[in-house]
Amino acid sequence: MKKKMVLILIGFSLYASASEYYYERGKKIELTELSQKKANSNNHVKYYLTKTGNKIGVTNELIVQCKADIDCIEVLKEYAFEQVSELSKISLVKEVSKLSETLFLVKIKKDENIFKVSKTLYNNKAIILAHPNFIKSIR
Repeated sequence: MKKKMVLILIGFSLYASASEYYYERGKKIELTELSQKKANSNNHVKYYLTKTGNKIGVTNELIVQCKADIDCIEVLKEYAFEQVSELSKISLVKEVSKLSETLFLVKIKKDENIFKVSKTLYNNKAIILAHPNFIKSIR
């Protein structure tokens, strides 16, 4: 019985430590947030550690790509407007910039969780790529 309790506690602690994740090439990448003191960051960047030990930073920007035959701007408009009367609409997106014919830079509101918004967009069937615009150090 004690062994089961210890295993359950270890499982919960591992689950809690990797609470943030994003999808990269269809694979789930788990992250652990670094404290601001450890991260040596400015106020606009949050730093995370991947399971492989890479330190990455995120701001309030996402890179988004829609399927080839889809108007991505129209899809992103679903998330861009505050609709008080329509509860199905979500106001997450602050600004959208076109990077290329297929890629878009999406700025979200500062009070939103970048990973939750990323998952919300990624789960839209019209979107094939939606992940944070990472800040990585050059080696």
